[in-house]
Amino acid sequence: MSRGELLSLVRHIGVTEQRIAAQIRHIEGQLKEITQMKALDHPYYLTFGRVQNIEDLAAPRRSLGAALREDLTKLKKQMAELRATSKKIRLANPWVDTLPQKRQGARTSTELRGKIKAALKKSEARGTIDEEAVGKLVDKVEENLRRFITILDQDPTEENARNVLKEMEIPLLFRGDFHLTSSEEAFRSLSNAGAKWVEQAKDRFSKTPTVDNLKFLLNKVARAALLGTNDEALEISGVLEQNAEKAMKNAEDIFRHKPTVENYESMEQIERFCLQLGKQPLAYPPAGMPPVPPGTAYVVNPGDTLSGISKKYFGSPGYWDVIYRKNRDLIKNPDAPTAGTRLVIS
Repeated sequence: MSRGELLSLVRHIGVTEQRIAAQIRHIEGQLKEITQMKALDHPYYLTFGRVQNIEDLAAPRRSLGAALREDLTKLKKQMAELRATSKKIRLANPWVDTLPQKRQGARTSTELRGKIKAALKKSEARGTIDEEAVGKLVDKVEENLRRFITILDQDPTEENARNVLKEMEIPLLFRGDFHLTSSEEAFRSLSNAGAKWVEQAKDRFSKTPTVDNLKFLLNKVARAALLGTNDEALEISGVLEQNAEKAMKNAEDIFRHKPTVENYESMEQIERFCLQLGKQPLAYPPAGMPPVPPGTAYVVNPGDTLSGISKKYFGSPGYWDVIYRKNRDLIKNPDAPTAGTRLVIS
């Protein structure tokens, strides 16, 4: 389940809890009214100037009370189940509980930046900085920074890392790294967050070794390195060694089934990457490609595509890369080769 789906579920649970709580309060109010009817405690009830048997009045109310208590029991059971589900979600996804703190932190950050700007503007008008007033505001920014550090520790996302870096700007500007008391914990938190990004990306690439997931992994390593994550956490040679060839084979399978230029470029990129790791390139001709007589050539007609030519000679558009590799210098656009060009097929 994605973060967005999880957030929608949490919001739905919250709204449902509020609705059920309102129903419970309403039923409890009705039951209170029934139990407070003193007439139910007496054998007779005086109404419209005559005595009437209390059972004529009490029976419907007792029946209503029983039905209400049954409804109340069901609602309380639903509420307990919702709260148990909510607790389970929060235990498995601690970041859910950081959302209110994140919103408060963002409001506080905007407010403090505005106050510091106003204080500096006043100082400029007077020709001297009110160091005490500005210092107190910077102290509050540092307090808010610690809030963002705590959030990052609980939920190490890139967004939360950016919030920490952004909140460090003002304290670093006014006090420098040496005098910033929260700098050490901020850098520690950022480094740990980077290590977690890399670990998650490695796991994702190991489970599904695709070109996109390889790019995702390399991107996370680069970002983590910028945050000062230690070299040991950035080490990915093992996971690349184990999965690069699988990623190349997956890219080839994708291209053979959907032979677009984009998929060819992805296949070629991962092949180059594998060569850099000392792996073997893709096999050419590809396995399963029907043979054609040596010396076969074709002159491109207007409107031809390499996919169409591939289908003509190999029975499938998924082998146009073979033609392209043999004639790379002659082809600028695989989807629109120049008419009159003589292409080597085999």
